[in-house]
Amino acid sequence: MEEIPIFKMVMFEFLKKLFREKEKKEISVNGKGLSFLEIERWIGENRGEATKQFKEKVDSGFLLIETGSKDIEAGLNELENFNIEREINERAKTMILQNKDNYIRSTKRLLDFFNNGIKTERNVKKIDDFVKLAMWEVDLFTRQTTRSFQISSSIIGKEFERILIGLKKISKAIVDLKTMDKTDERMIETIINILDSIKNDEKIVEKFECIQKENNDHINALKETIDSLKNKEKSLQASKEWKHREELREKIDKFEKEQEQERAKLRNLFMNIEKVIQKYAWNRKKKDVLMYIEDTISALREDDGLKVLEDLDEIIKDIEENVYTNDNERKIQFLENVNKIDELVLLNFLEKDMKYDEDLSKLRDELKEIKIEELNYEDLNGKIGERDEENLKIEKKKKIILEEIYSKKKKVSLLLEDLGQRIERPIKVGL
Repeated sequence: MEEIPIFKMVMFEFLKKLFREKEKKEISVNGKGLSFLEIERWIGENRGEATKQFKEKVDSGFLLIETGSKDIEAGLNELENFNIEREINERAKTMILQNKDNYIRSTKRLLDFFNNGIKTERNVKKIDDFVKLAMWEVDLFTRQTTRSFQISSSIIGKEFERILIGLKKISKAIVDLKTMDKTDERMIETIINILDSIKNDEKIVEKFECIQKENNDHINALKETIDSLKNKEKSLQASKEWKHREELREKIDKFEKEQEQERAKLRNLFMNIEKVIQKYAWNRKKKDVLMYIEDTISALREDDGLKVLEDLDEIIKDIEENVYTNDNERKIQFLENVNKIDELVLLNFLEKDMKYDEDLSKLRDELKEIKIEELNYEDLNGKIGERDEENLKIEKKKKIILEEIYSKKKKVSLLLEDLGQRIERPIKVGL
């Protein structure tokens, strides 16, 4: 009856021990992001076990290649020193020796490749690349030497044996390197590469953040300068000079608008008879009058004696003689529009326009005489806008990189958890 409690206690202790061992094996990385320190430490602690078999097989494969290379070297020495002692005709002897030399050259080339290949870095990518190149080299060697071997081996026999033994060892090593399980090592190398990539991305983000900070500091400094200028501007605005300057600017603006309105009226008078003037200029070969359509104000100012009035009189005659139209209503309209332009209209315009020029010139000269410090902070606002725009562009780029970092971290977490299961050292990674 007492054996049952003892059995239960033993089982209880066994289960506690089992759970404690499992708990020791599991590593939980919590928080918003991955802890590089914890992950890299975990890889450092467990990589040896994860890649032990990989390294053993790789070392074994390259050791077999080295052994095979030595066999080939020994065989080549025997083959180079071989002389045909049998009695055969000279032509056959020459052919065999030539093919022997060809075989030796191709074999030495292959041997050089594998002697260099022994130094290959022991990582998955380098080994995969080496295997691909080695298979190509062996295939090339086979295609180059098959005929030479067949011809030479008819006389030469045992001297080829050591070379063939070496080649078989190397071929086996290549197959072993190709077919070996590289999953764990590949996963670790991938994880390390991704971690390095994340670090580089985070450096870029830090650089962006430094630029943004510099921009924000510069923007704040510019804003302080603008505030200082605005305060200074307020005191200037209270001065008589400032008020007088603003009054002059308002007058100048008013006169400029009035002058432009008068000029627009004159332009419209000539635009109303544009087609008639064009036909008149074409019929009478008087291109000068076309200036009144192209640049009315300049044409009038340069028209000494108002010769345009003579052209307008000729146009009226043409209208009355039905040169431009036989339609009575259109003739009446043409005549009304032309008659709106007479000597009094043109002289009055010139007088007003010159008076505007004179008044504006005086006002502008008077404005120049007022010496007030120019506080132009629009340029500063423009610089603030440039910095803000740069910050927006950086923010977009930063967002893309941060999304890439998150994606890479997620990939690392999945690879780590998978690797942990494979080597029976579970790890949980929280993003």
